[in-house]
Amino acid sequence: MQYFEKEKIFYQEELKEPEKIKRIEEPKIEIKIDPEFIRRLETVAKVIGGDYGMKVSIGKPGEGSYFNPREATIQFDPLYIKEDPEKAIFVAGHEGSHRAVSRSPQELGMKEEKIKELYSKLGFGYFQNVIEDAAVNDWLKEKFPGMKPYKEKFYDKAFKEENALILAPEVQRVIQQLGYIPKFVQYGSETLRNWHKGEFSKELDPDVKIALDKTIDKAEDSWETIPSTKYRNEKEIKEKAKERFLINTRDIWPEVEKLTKEDKKSEERRQTLQEAFNQLPEDVKESLKEKIDKAQEELKEFYQKEIREKEIEIERTEKEIENLKKKQEEFSGQEREDLEREIQEEELKKEKLEKEKEDLEKKQKENHEKFGAPIPIDELSDKEKREIDKIFEELPDEKKKEIEDKAEQVLEDFEDQINKNFEGKLNEEKAPSHQETNDEEKREKEMKDEMEKEKKEIERAKRELEEMKEKGMTKYDETYKELKPLIDDLYNKLRRIFRKEQLSWKKGYSTGAKLDIEKAMQYEADKTKYKELWMRKTLPEKKDYAFSFLVDLSGSMNGEKIEETFKGTVVLSEVLAKLGIPFEVKGFSTSFSENIKEYKNFDKKISQEIREKLEKIPREVGGTTPTAEATDKTEKNLIKQKNKNRYLITLTDGSPDDESALRKKIEDIKKKGKIKQIGIGLGSDAKYVEDFYPASVYLEKVNPSEEEKEQGKKDFSEAISALLEDMIKYPQRY
Repeated sequence: MQYFEKEKIFYQEELKEPEKIKRIEEPKIEIKIDPEFIRRLETVAKVIGGDYGMKVSIGKPGEGSYFNPREATIQFDPLYIKEDPEKAIFVAGHEGSHRAVSRSPQELGMKEEKIKELYSKLGFGYFQNVIEDAAVNDWLKEKFPGMKPYKEKFYDKAFKEENALILAPEVQRVIQQLGYIPKFVQYGSETLRNWHKGEFSKELDPDVKIALDKTIDKAEDSWETIPSTKYRNEKEIKEKAKERFLINTRDIWPEVEKLTKEDKKSEERRQTLQEAFNQLPEDVKESLKEKIDKAQEELKEFYQKEIREKEIEIERTEKEIENLKKKQEEFSGQEREDLEREIQEEELKKEKLEKEKEDLEKKQKENHEKFGAPIPIDELSDKEKREIDKIFEELPDEKKKEIEDKAEQVLEDFEDQINKNFEGKLNEEKAPSHQETNDEEKREKEMKDEMEKEKKEIERAKRELEEMKEKGMTKYDETYKELKPLIDDLYNKLRRIFRKEQLSWKKGYSTGAKLDIEKAMQYEADKTKYKELWMRKTLPEKKDYAFSFLVDLSGSMNGEKIEETFKGTVVLSEVLAKLGIPFEVKGFSTSFSENIKEYKNFDKKISQEIREKLEKIPREVGGTTPTAEATDKTEKNLIKQKNKNRYLITLTDGSPDDESALRKKIEDIKKKGKIKQIGIGLGSDAKYVEDFYPASVYLEKVNPSEEEKEQGKKDFSEAISALLEDMIKYPQRY
C-alpha cells in the first residue's frame, strides 16, 4: 500500500550513486525528531515484523522515506514525520505485518514458469496486492489492537470521497492524462472500500459492479484467511498465504481478467484515435472533439487545483514563519534558539513546496508528450466506439500490432507503478513486474540467438580438441575436454545472471519509450527529477566484475581434493574468459616464496601459455596452509581493481594454519563491504570450508555421474551459479 503521498518508498540499493535523490539544499540545521518516537517506530517494525534486526533511522530533509534492504533499515524523512507522525507509525506497522504474514509465490513453492505466466497478465499482481493488503491489516489489528486507530484514521481519510482511488499522486496524474480509469483499478479500490466500510461507492461502472458482486464474498474469504495471532508458526503462515493465493487465483481472477480485457480494448481505442483521428466521419469527429476538449479542460483544472493547493500551503507556511519571527523577538537564550530552529524548518518546508509547484507544470507537459491528449473512453457512445473499431480493423496488420503492443505497454507500465506502491517493502522476494518479465523474455531471446552461435563454437572446439589429441593433449587439455559440457552449461547460466546486472535501457531523459519507475518515485520527493523520468533503449553496458581465485596448495590438499580443485579452477577460468570478465589465479602454501604464487594476473588473457602455467597447480602441493596471510595479500590486490563488483573465491579444504586469524580477516573484509567472499571446498574431505566463509559451496565431485545426480548430488555448474545469483540478487545477505 502507498502511504507516502509526497515521499515515495524506493530501493536505495538499486540506485547508482549519481542518481541518488538530490536534497533541496543541505539544510543549515538538522530537524530534530524525539528519540523516544524513533524508538517507538523501531519497536513497531521489529515486534510486528518479527525481525529484531530491523532498524529505523531518520534521514535528511527532502531525501525521501524508504526501506534499505542492504542495511535492513526503514529510513524516514523527518519532514514526513513532522507532517503526520501517526501515519509514520501506521507505515511501520503495516510494512511489519507484510514481513510477518506475506509470502512470495517463490516461498509458496510455485515454479518460476507459472509465476511468470500469471504475473505477466495485466492486473493479476495488482488485485493480489489489494487483497493481501486487506489480509495483513486484519492480522495487524487482531495481533496488535493498539494499531487499529491508526489504520482506521488512514482508511477513513482515504475513502472519504466516493469512488476514491488509493493511488500515488504520480499515478493519479497518469489517469488524468489518459482520460479514463482502468476498470481493474476501479475494482481494486472498491474492494478495499468494501473491506474498510462494508459498502461500495454508489455509482459504479456496470462491468466493475458485476465483477464486484460476483467476487466480493470470495474476497472476504481470502482476506479473512490469516494465520493465528497468538503464536508464530511459519508452516501455518505459508499455508494461509497459499490458501489466499488459491482463492484469489481460482475464484476471483477470472472476473478481474474480464475487466482487464475491456481495459486493453479501451486503450487500443485511445491509441487508434491518437493515430487516425482524421479518418473518422465528420459527425463523429465533431462529437469526439467536444469530449476531448472537455477532458483537456478538466486536465488543466486538475493541475491548476494541485498548483493552487501548493500555493495555499506556501501562503500558510509564510504566515507561520512571520508569526514565529515576531514571537522570537520576545525571547532570548535557549527559547530563541528553539524558535530559530522552527523558523528554519518552516523555510525548508516552504522551499520544498515551491519546487513542487514549479515542477507540476513541467510534469503536465511530460505526460502529454508521453501519453498524448486525454480521451474519455468511458464516455464514448456505441456509435463512436464502432467507428473507432472500424478504423482499427482497416489498418495494416503491422500498424494494428503496433497499437496493440503500445496499449499493452501503457497499461503494464501503469500497473507496475501501482504495484511498487502496494507490495510489501520489507519482503525480499517479490513477484516479477511486467517490465522485469518483458526484459527477461528479451534476454531469453537474445540468449537463444547466442546459443545458436555457441553451437557453432562447440563444433569448432571439438575439432580443435581432436587436433590437440593428435598432437598429444596436456593434462589441462584433457580436463577441458572432460568438462566441456559443464563449462558450456555454467557459461550460459552465468551469462543470464550477469546480464541482469546490465542495462538495456539508459536512464535520465525528459522523454522516452519507458517510464523509470524508481525515478518517478524519487520525483515526488525531489521535483528536480522531472528531466530524468524516462528511459531510452541503449546497448548493454560492459560487465563490471572482477574475480580473484585463491587456490589452496598445502599438503592437506593432496590426492582427490587437488584433482577436483584443479577441475574447478579450469571450469571457472574458461567460463570467465568466455564472459570477458577479468580474473586472477593464485596458489598459496608455505612452500612458496612469500607463501603465494601467481599463475594468472588480471591483465593477462587466457592463452596456451597461461593454460600451461595453470596445469602445474596439481603438481605443486606441499607445505602448510597460510590462508589468512594469502587472503590479506589477495584482498589488497583485488581492491585496486576499478570494477564495481569484486569477488574473492578461495578453493580450499578449509583447514588453515591459524583459524582465529582467518576468521578475523574474513570478518574484516565482510565489514568493509567492498569485496564478496566465497569458499569452495571440492573433494570428499573439504566440507570444513563451510565453517569459515559467509558464502560457500561444498561438493565431493565437480562433475558427478548421472546416477549420482539422480541421488541428489549437484554438479559444480548448478551449485556455483545458484550461489552467485543469490549473492547478486541479495547482496545484503553476504
